[in-house]
Amino acid sequence: MRRHLCVFYLTVACVLAAGARAAEAAYDEREIVGLEQFGGLAGAREMLLEQGFVVTDETYRQICSFYIHGPQPYFITADSVLYAYFINLEKAVQKLERRHAADLAAGLGAYRERLAGFRKEAVRGYWASERGPALETLVESGALAEEWLEAAGALDAYLLVAEVLAGRNAPPAAWGGTPAAVQKELEVIFAAEGPAVSPLRGVKFDYARFRPYGFYAGDPILAPYFRAVTWLREVPFRVDDDGETRQALLLYKLYAGEDPDRSVFVNLNRDYQEFLGPSDDAGISDAYAAKDFSFGEDADENRRDWEYFRAKARDIPAPRHTTIPERDAVRDPSLYRGFR
Repeated sequence: MRRHLCVFYLTVACVLAAGARAAEAAYDEREIVGLEQFGGLAGAREMLLEQGFVVTDETYRQICSFYIHGPQPYFITADSVLYAYFINLEKAVQKLERRHAADLAAGLGAYRERLAGFRKEAVRGYWASERGPALETLVESGALAEEWLEAAGALDAYLLVAEVLAGRNAPPAAWGGTPAAVQKELEVIFAAEGPAVSPLRGVKFDYARFRPYGFYAGDPILAPYFRAVTWLREVPFRVDDDGETRQALLLYKLYAGEDPDRSVFVNLNRDYQEFLGPSDDAGISDAYAAKDFSFGEDADENRRDWEYFRAKARDIPAPRHTTIPERDAVRDPSLYRGFR
Protein backbone atom coordinates (compact mmCIF):
# COMPACT_ATOMS: atom_id res chain seq x y z
CA MET A 1 0.00 0.00 0.00
CA ARG A 2 1.35 3.41 -0.90
CA ARG A 3 0.23 6.59 0.81
CA HIS A 4 0.36 9.70 -1.30
CA LEU A 5 0.38 13.27 -0.16
CA CYS A 6 -1.60 14.88 -2.96
CA VAL A 7 -1.65 18.62 -3.52
CA PHE A 8 -4.09 19.55 -6.27
CA TYR A 9 -3.35 22.66 -8.27
CA LEU A 10 -5.41 24.74 -10.62
CA THR A 11 -4.56 24.85 -14.28
CA VAL A 12 -2.27 27.64 -15.37
CA ALA A 13 -5.19 29.53 -16.82
CA CYS A 14 -7.08 29.25 -13.57
CA VAL A 15 -4.10 30.46 -11.57
CA LEU A 16 -3.62 33.45 -13.84
CA ALA A 17 -7.29 34.28 -13.61
CA ALA A 18 -7.21 34.00 -9.84
CA GLY A 19 -5.13 37.14 -9.51
CA ALA A 20 -7.96 39.22 -10.81
CA ARG A 21 -10.53 37.73 -8.48
CA ALA A 22 -11.48 39.00 -5.11
CA ALA A 23 -9.75 37.17 -2.26
CA GLU A 24 -13.00 35.73 -0.99
CA ALA A 25 -14.20 34.44 -4.38
CA ALA A 26 -14.46 30.67 -4.86
CA TYR A 27 -12.89 28.80 -7.78
CA ASP A 28 -14.96 27.31 -10.56
CA GLU A 29 -14.76 23.53 -10.30
CA ARG A 30 -14.98 23.35 -14.10
CA GLU A 31 -11.54 24.95 -14.29
CA ILE A 32 -9.84 22.36 -12.08
CA VAL A 33 -8.19 19.63 -14.13
CA GLY A 34 -8.83 16.09 -12.88
CA LEU A 35 -11.30 17.09 -10.19
CA GLU A 36 -13.40 14.03 -11.03
CA GLN A 37 -10.57 11.88 -9.62
CA PHE A 38 -10.55 13.67 -6.32
CA GLY A 39 -11.38 11.11 -3.64
CA GLY A 40 -11.04 13.26 -0.57
CA LEU A 41 -13.73 14.16 1.92
CA ALA A 42 -16.39 16.70 1.07
CA GLY A 43 -14.78 19.23 3.39
CA ALA A 44 -11.47 18.85 1.56
CA ARG A 45 -13.24 19.34 -1.77
CA GLU A 46 -14.84 22.54 -0.49
CA MET A 47 -11.42 23.74 0.69
CA LEU A 48 -9.96 23.02 -2.75
CA LEU A 49 -12.66 25.09 -4.43
CA GLU A 50 -12.24 27.85 -1.88
CA GLN A 51 -8.46 28.35 -1.87
CA GLY A 52 -7.22 26.64 -5.03
CA PHE A 53 -5.27 23.81 -3.39
CA VAL A 54 -5.68 21.22 -0.69
CA VAL A 55 -3.50 18.63 1.05
CA THR A 56 -5.06 15.19 1.34
CA ASP A 57 -3.99 11.78 2.58
CA GLU A 58 -5.25 9.04 0.30
CA THR A 59 -4.27 5.37 -0.06
CA TYR A 60 -3.55 3.54 -3.33
CA ARG A 61 -2.47 -0.04 -3.89
CA GLN A 62 0.14 0.88 -6.51
CA ILE A 63 2.20 3.99 -7.06
CA CYS A 64 0.82 4.16 -10.60
CA SER A 65 -2.85 3.76 -9.63
CA PHE A 66 -3.45 7.48 -9.39
CA TYR A 67 -2.27 7.99 -12.98
CA ILE A 68 -4.30 5.28 -14.71
CA HIS A 69 -7.84 6.65 -15.16
CA GLY A 70 -8.91 9.93 -16.71
CA PRO A 71 -6.92 13.14 -17.16
CA GLN A 72 -4.00 13.67 -14.85
CA PRO A 73 -4.55 16.34 -12.23
CA TYR A 74 -2.01 18.92 -11.14
CA PHE A 75 -0.55 17.49 -7.95
CA ILE A 76 2.59 16.66 -6.02
CA THR A 77 2.95 13.25 -4.39
CA ALA A 78 5.23 12.13 -1.62
CA ASP A 79 7.24 9.94 -4.02
CA SER A 80 8.04 12.92 -6.26
CA VAL A 81 8.98 15.04 -3.26
CA LEU A 82 11.28 12.29 -2.00
CA TYR A 83 12.89 11.97 -5.42
CA ALA A 84 13.61 15.69 -5.52
CA TYR A 85 15.08 15.43 -2.03
CA PHE A 86 17.23 12.48 -3.13
CA ILE A 87 18.62 14.39 -6.11
CA ASN A 88 19.57 17.34 -3.91
CA LEU A 89 21.07 15.05 -1.28
CA GLU A 90 23.13 13.20 -3.90
CA LYS A 91 24.50 16.45 -5.31
CA ALA A 92 25.40 17.68 -1.84
CA VAL A 93 27.14 14.40 -0.97
CA GLN A 94 29.04 14.46 -4.26
CA LYS A 95 30.27 17.98 -3.54
CA LEU A 96 31.29 16.98 -0.01
CA GLU A 97 33.08 13.84 -1.23
CA ARG A 98 34.99 15.77 -3.88
CA ARG A 99 36.21 18.25 -1.31
CA HIS A 100 37.49 15.52 1.02
CA ALA A 101 39.01 13.49 -1.83
CA ALA A 102 41.48 16.25 -2.53
CA ASP A 103 42.94 15.95 0.99
CA LEU A 104 42.61 12.25 1.78
CA ALA A 105 45.84 10.95 0.23
CA ALA A 106 47.87 13.77 1.84
CA GLY A 107 46.22 13.08 5.19
CA LEU A 108 47.05 9.38 5.01
CA GLY A 109 50.63 10.21 4.10
CA ALA A 110 50.86 12.50 7.12
CA TYR A 111 49.60 9.70 9.36
CA ARG A 112 52.29 7.37 8.06
CA GLU A 113 54.96 10.01 8.63
CA ARG A 114 53.85 10.51 12.20
CA LEU A 115 53.73 6.77 12.77
CA ALA A 116 57.28 6.49 11.42
CA GLY A 117 58.33 9.29 13.74
CA PHE A 118 56.85 7.45 16.69
CA ARG A 119 58.67 4.28 15.70
CA LYS A 120 62.07 5.90 15.20
CA GLU A 121 62.38 9.04 17.28
CA ALA A 122 60.77 11.08 20.03
CA VAL A 123 57.49 12.69 19.08
CA ARG A 124 56.30 15.75 20.95
CA GLY A 125 52.87 15.83 22.46
CA TYR A 126 51.46 12.49 21.32
CA TRP A 127 52.75 9.99 23.81
CA ALA A 128 53.62 9.43 27.44
CA SER A 129 55.15 12.82 28.15
CA GLU A 130 55.92 16.13 26.49
CA ARG A 131 58.96 14.43 25.02
CA GLY A 132 58.17 10.72 24.98
CA PRO A 133 60.59 7.96 24.02
CA ALA A 134 60.54 6.27 20.62
CA LEU A 135 58.75 2.96 20.24
CA GLU A 136 62.05 1.27 19.38
CA THR A 137 63.61 2.68 22.54
CA LEU A 138 60.78 1.38 24.71
CA VAL A 139 61.01 -2.07 23.11
CA GLU A 140 64.80 -2.21 23.47
CA SER A 141 64.57 -1.20 27.13
CA GLY A 142 61.99 -3.89 27.81
CA ALA A 143 59.25 -1.39 28.68
CA LEU A 144 57.17 -2.65 25.73
CA ALA A 145 57.06 -6.05 24.08
CA GLU A 146 58.23 -6.67 20.52
CA GLU A 147 54.56 -7.03 19.54
CA TRP A 148 54.21 -3.25 19.56
CA LEU A 149 56.77 -2.89 16.77
CA GLU A 150 54.93 -5.58 14.80
CA ALA A 151 51.64 -3.75 15.36
CA ALA A 152 53.17 -0.49 14.14
CA GLY A 153 54.43 -2.21 10.98
CA ALA A 154 51.04 -3.80 10.30
CA LEU A 155 49.30 -0.46 10.86
CA ASP A 156 51.66 1.20 8.40
CA ALA A 157 50.77 -1.41 5.76
CA TYR A 158 47.05 -0.80 6.41
CA LEU A 159 47.53 2.95 5.94
CA LEU A 160 49.70 2.41 2.86
CA VAL A 161 46.91 0.48 1.13
CA ALA A 162 44.52 3.36 1.78
CA GLU A 163 47.09 5.92 0.63
CA VAL A 164 47.69 4.10 -2.66
CA LEU A 165 43.95 3.68 -3.23
CA ALA A 166 43.37 7.37 -2.61
CA GLY A 167 46.01 8.36 -5.17
CA ARG A 168 44.97 9.38 -8.66
CA ASN A 169 47.59 7.40 -10.54
CA ALA A 170 46.77 4.32 -12.57
CA PRO A 171 46.87 1.36 -10.16
CA PRO A 172 50.05 -0.40 -11.46
CA ALA A 173 52.07 2.82 -11.46
CA ALA A 174 51.07 3.50 -7.87
CA TRP A 175 52.29 0.13 -6.58
CA GLY A 176 56.00 0.54 -7.20
CA GLY A 177 58.11 -0.18 -4.14
CA THR A 178 55.17 -1.41 -2.04
CA PRO A 179 55.53 -4.59 0.04
CA ALA A 180 54.38 -7.82 -1.58
CA ALA A 181 51.44 -8.29 0.81
CA VAL A 182 50.23 -4.76 0.06
CA GLN A 183 50.50 -5.37 -3.69
CA LYS A 184 48.46 -8.57 -3.39
CA GLU A 185 45.81 -6.71 -1.39
CA LEU A 186 45.61 -4.01 -4.04
CA GLU A 187 45.21 -6.61 -6.78
CA VAL A 188 42.24 -8.19 -5.01
CA ILE A 189 40.68 -4.78 -4.34
CA PHE A 190 40.89 -3.64 -7.95
CA ALA A 191 39.62 -7.00 -9.19
CA ALA A 192 36.52 -6.52 -6.98
CA GLU A 193 35.27 -10.02 -7.77
CA GLY A 194 33.40 -10.83 -4.57
CA PRO A 195 34.08 -12.62 -1.26
CA ALA A 196 37.74 -13.46 -0.68
CA VAL A 197 40.21 -13.67 2.19
CA SER A 198 42.27 -10.51 2.55
CA PRO A 199 45.94 -11.22 1.74
CA LEU A 200 46.96 -8.52 4.23
CA ARG A 201 44.44 -8.91 7.06
CA GLY A 202 43.37 -12.54 6.89
CA VAL A 203 39.65 -11.73 7.15
CA LYS A 204 37.08 -12.50 4.45
CA PHE A 205 35.56 -9.41 2.78
CA ASP A 206 33.09 -8.95 -0.01
CA TYR A 207 35.48 -7.26 -2.42
CA ALA A 208 32.66 -6.42 -4.81
CA ARG A 209 32.00 -3.54 -2.41
CA PHE A 210 35.21 -1.92 -3.69
CA ARG A 211 33.76 -1.44 -7.18
CA PRO A 212 32.76 2.24 -7.55
CA TYR A 213 29.16 2.83 -8.59
CA GLY A 214 26.87 5.74 -9.26
CA PHE A 215 28.59 9.10 -9.55
CA TYR A 216 31.82 7.54 -8.20
CA ALA A 217 32.27 5.18 -11.17
CA GLY A 218 34.71 6.46 -13.77
CA ASP A 219 35.39 9.72 -11.96
CA PRO A 220 39.20 10.24 -11.74
CA ILE A 221 38.86 11.85 -8.32
CA LEU A 222 35.89 10.13 -6.70
CA ALA A 223 36.60 6.54 -7.80
CA PRO A 224 39.97 6.39 -5.96
CA TYR A 225 38.36 8.12 -2.98
CA PHE A 226 35.56 5.53 -2.98
CA ARG A 227 38.02 2.62 -2.82
CA ALA A 228 40.13 4.23 -0.10
CA VAL A 229 37.16 5.06 2.13
CA THR A 230 35.73 1.57 1.59
CA TRP A 231 39.01 0.07 2.77
CA LEU A 232 39.16 2.34 5.82
CA ARG A 233 35.56 1.53 6.65
CA GLU A 234 35.56 -2.23 6.04
CA VAL A 235 38.78 -3.40 7.70
CA PRO A 236 38.16 -4.47 11.29
CA PHE A 237 40.56 -4.24 14.18
CA ARG A 238 39.30 -7.29 16.05
CA VAL A 239 39.27 -7.05 19.83
CA ASP A 240 39.99 -10.77 20.15
CA ASP A 241 43.23 -10.30 18.23
CA ASP A 242 45.86 -8.60 20.41
CA GLY A 243 47.88 -7.48 17.41
CA GLU A 244 44.92 -5.75 15.76
CA THR A 245 43.85 -4.21 19.05
CA ARG A 246 47.35 -2.77 19.44
CA GLN A 247 47.04 -1.34 15.93
CA ALA A 248 43.71 0.23 16.86
CA LEU A 249 45.25 1.82 19.93
CA LEU A 250 48.19 3.21 17.94
CA LEU A 251 45.75 4.57 15.36
CA TYR A 252 43.71 6.22 18.06
CA LYS A 253 46.81 7.88 19.46
CA LEU A 254 47.65 9.25 16.02
CA TYR A 255 44.07 10.50 15.64
CA ALA A 256 43.75 11.95 19.12
CA GLY A 257 47.01 13.88 18.83
CA GLU A 258 45.88 15.83 15.78
CA ASP A 259 44.94 19.48 15.63
CA PRO A 260 41.17 19.35 14.91
CA ASP A 261 41.38 22.48 12.77
CA ARG A 262 43.98 20.89 10.48
CA SER A 263 43.05 17.22 10.53
CA VAL A 264 41.58 15.68 7.40
CA PHE A 265 40.09 12.82 9.39
CA VAL A 266 38.67 14.89 12.23
CA ASN A 267 37.00 17.18 9.69
CA LEU A 268 35.80 14.27 7.55
CA ASN A 269 34.22 12.55 10.53
CA ARG A 270 32.69 15.78 11.78
CA ASP A 271 31.24 16.66 8.36
CA TYR A 272 29.58 13.28 7.97
CA GLN A 273 28.14 13.35 11.45
CA GLU A 274 26.64 16.78 10.87
CA PHE A 275 25.45 15.93 7.37
CA LEU A 276 24.30 12.31 7.69
CA GLY A 277 24.18 11.69 11.44
CA PRO A 278 26.39 9.69 13.81
CA SER A 279 27.69 6.27 12.83
CA ASP A 280 25.70 3.23 13.92
CA ASP A 281 28.93 1.40 14.74
CA ALA A 282 31.28 2.01 17.63
CA GLY A 283 34.82 3.08 16.80
CA ILE A 284 38.11 3.38 18.59
CA SER A 285 37.06 6.76 19.99
CA ASP A 286 34.34 4.93 21.92
CA ALA A 287 36.99 3.07 23.92
CA TYR A 288 37.48 5.80 26.49
CA ALA A 289 40.27 3.82 28.13
CA ALA A 290 42.41 4.77 25.12
CA LYS A 291 42.42 8.40 26.22
CA ASP A 292 44.36 7.52 29.38
CA PHE A 293 46.72 5.03 27.77
CA SER A 294 50.34 6.19 27.74
CA PHE A 295 53.66 4.72 26.69
CA GLY A 296 56.27 5.11 29.40
CA GLU A 297 59.51 3.54 30.57
CA ASP A 298 57.84 1.54 33.36
CA ALA A 299 57.13 -1.92 31.94
CA ASP A 300 54.70 -2.90 34.71
CA GLU A 301 52.68 0.27 34.29
CA ASN A 302 52.53 -0.18 30.52
CA ARG A 303 51.37 -3.76 31.00
CA ARG A 304 48.60 -2.69 33.40
CA ASP A 305 47.48 0.06 31.00
CA TRP A 306 47.36 -2.44 28.16
CA GLU A 307 45.32 -4.99 30.10
CA TYR A 308 42.89 -2.28 31.21
CA PHE A 309 42.45 -1.00 27.67
CA ARG A 310 41.98 -4.51 26.26
CA ALA A 311 39.33 -5.29 28.87
CA LYS A 312 37.44 -2.09 28.10
CA ALA A 313 37.69 -2.69 24.37
CA ARG A 314 35.89 -6.02 24.76
CA ASP A 315 32.84 -4.17 26.06
CA ILE A 316 32.34 -2.36 22.77
CA PRO A 317 29.34 -3.83 20.91
CA ALA A 318 29.80 -5.65 17.63
CA PRO A 319 29.42 -3.56 14.47
CA ARG A 320 25.97 -3.46 12.98
CA HIS A 321 27.27 -2.97 9.44
CA THR A 322 29.88 -5.27 7.97
CA THR A 323 30.55 -7.26 4.81
CA ILE A 324 31.91 -10.23 6.76
CA PRO A 325 29.60 -13.10 5.72
CA GLU A 326 27.02 -13.88 8.39
CA ARG A 327 27.78 -17.60 8.37
CA ASP A 328 31.43 -16.85 9.16
CA ALA A 329 30.42 -14.48 11.93
CA VAL A 330 28.23 -17.18 13.46
CA ARG A 331 30.97 -19.77 13.23
CA ASP A 332 33.66 -17.44 14.60
CA PRO A 333 32.25 -14.47 16.59
CA SER A 334 35.72 -12.91 16.78
CA LEU A 335 35.39 -12.10 13.06
CA TYR A 336 32.42 -9.91 13.83
CA ARG A 337 33.68 -7.98 16.87
CA GLY A 338 36.07 -5.10 16.47
CA PHE A 339 36.75 -1.47 15.74
CA ARG A 340 36.09 0.16 12.37
